[in-house]
Amino acid sequence: MPKGNHSKRISNNLEQRRNLLRTFKLIAKHEDTANLISIKAFNKGDYLVEESKSVHGVFFILEGKVKVFSTGLNQKSNILRFVSKGDMVGLSSLNSSYYWASAIVMEQAKVYFIDLEHLHFILNNNRELSILLINKLSDKLSHYKIRQKHLTLFSASERVIDALLLIAYKFGETTNRGIEISVGTARKDIANFANTSVEFAIRALSDLNSKNYITLDGKMIIINEKEILLDQLKQVCNKSNLPNDLGYSYPDFFY
Repeated sequence: MPKGNHSKRISNNLEQRRNLLRTFKLIAKHEDTANLISIKAFNKGDYLVEESKSVHGVFFILEGKVKVFSTGLNQKSNILRFVSKGDMVGLSSLNSSYYWASAIVMEQAKVYFIDLEHLHFILNNNRELSILLINKLSDKLSHYKIRQKHLTLFSASERVIDALLLIAYKFGETTNRGIEISVGTARKDIANFANTSVEFAIRALSDLNSKNYITLDGKMIIINEKEILLDQLKQVCNKSNLPNDLGYSYPDFFY
């Protein structure tokens, strides 16, 4: 995909986040609606929502990092996505009686919380926010569908690379050493997100480290050669003959 389109995708994503934040802030500060949105703080290990518990509202992440997961067969947790500033939690469960996934805080978080009654009032009276939330939900569902389709093409090693790049996109910080990731690097989490075993994830990361594509520094992982990792996935996608969803190749659309 041309770099211009990649930059445009990133720009559109950032604009969507900014627009949501701006709209929520206006509602939270306006004297007539300030009581409809509250700011809450959560510590590491706290749950924003829990699977199978009654839906009570939605959360907009202002600060912090959160892991969203569901429980599968044999009570095994399946990581669905990682979320950070500008993302929402609970939106896709609004038409359900219960949350279909759990969200746990990985790094101290500050959020806007809107309970169901207030959210329905806001949506009925704020067309702009209604459209923004519909677009947000549509994008999230599209991302999930596209990723699941492409994961079937990747080998276990490539799925580990995919998981690592997605975690870096959400939680990584660019420094003079590369893209540093200090949250979401537990080997169990990477293995879960990549749908492979912990033992294989450890071996795959060690192999990438030996090639100097990444650096393993205790709990921190530093991506040294992002473009090389991207190219490995692009080669698989290019051979698949799958149509590029939304006009983007899979790696460029996600990372």
